Formats: sequence, C-alpha cells, structure tokens
Amino acid sequence: MSRAACSTLGTDSRTRRAHVAGDAEVHCARSNHQPAVSQALHSRQTLFLLVACLLTPFYVMAGSLSVTPVRIELSSAQRSVALTVRNDGDQPTVVQAQLVAWSQVDNDDRLEPTTDILASPPIFTVAPGASQILRIALRLAPDAARERAYRVLVTEVPGKPQP
Repeated sequence: MSRAACSTLGTDSRTRRAHVAGDAEVHCARSNHQPAVSQALHSRQTLFLLVACLLTPFYVMAGSLSVTPVRIELSSAQRSVALTVRNDGDQPTVVQAQLVAWSQVDNDDRLEPTTDILASPPIFTVAPGASQILRIALRLAPDAARERAYRVLVTEVPGKPQP
C-alpha cells in the first residue's frame, strides 16, 4: 500500500482524506511567502476551498484507489471543480464521498457535517482500471468576511459492488 507523502493528509487502506487547509496555511502564506498574492486574494475577498491531498503531480493513494488533484480552490469566480478517482485494483470498488467543515480548536481537528458544499455523485462504483469524475461545488455564495475550510473524505465502501 502506498501512502501519500503529505504530513497533513492521513490515509489508510479504506479511506482517502482530502485535507482542506484553511486559515493556518493561508496566514502562513500571508506572513512569510507570498504577501502580494495573498493581499490580492484577500482584497478580492475570495473564499478558499483547499481539498487536501497533494499538489500535482502527486496524488493520494491508499489500497487501489487514487484521488487527483489533491488541492483545489473554490471562489465566487470558480464555484466547482472536478476530482478524478481512479481504481488501479483488479476488482470493482464502491466509493462514497463525504464533505465536512474543518476547523481546529486547541490544535485538535474538528469535523462537522456541512451543507455549504456538495459532491456529485456522492456514491459510485469504479471499475478496475477505470476512473470516475467527482465534482465538488459551492452551494452558497462565498462569505467575503472569512475563509472556510473543508475536508473531502473519499471512502471505499465494503461489500460487493452493484453492477
């Protein structure tokens, strides 16, 4: 089993977690790395949605499934993106996508159900050697006053796949 080379992304044989890094990474970028770019993004009051995984050409892989790209950004200008879920195994796999709001309280992750974003399709079967597009979209207008962070959990559903 391969593991993703990203310390902020936890994987195991049944779950690929797309980690959305919000304020901590963005504030780090503002203070240390790209102040002009961050100020421009802030001045446009863009809502960031960073779906964790890794930066291209890296991908998240656990077991026989992989998810790419691993980092996305949604804003009022780009309200949806497509992820690719690939099955490199020799059996069909049923996959479920779950979306949660992510925050940190006292350095502990807090995951809460959300209706701010949606995944389509939320449950699907990927044939061996095939890929499936998973669309992630904003359901509401971005809030200019603050950034939000989410995680996409792409989970292999146990049992036999439906034909």
